[in-house]
Amino acid sequence: MSEPVQGPAGWHVLRLVSRRAVEPPPFASVRDRLYAALVNREMLRQRGIYLRELRRTVSIDDRLDATRAAAAAPSR
Repeated sequence: MSEPVQGPAGWHVLRLVSRRAVEPPPFASVRDRLYAALVNREMLRQRGIYLRELRRTVSIDDRLDATRAAAAAPSR
């Protein structure tokens, strides 16, 4: 029996009913999933670096608002 544990849905008391030994799957059977997860994590990290660098160096000149205002103005 555990001490009360606070979780997102309130307080819980946990009781261990049984244990069983679980063999981890062989590396060969999970290699592709592990590789894909690591590549995905690195791609997200590199994307973050790229976007931070891009935001640091970019200069934006928004001319669409002036074009819209000119188009909406009544012509004489």
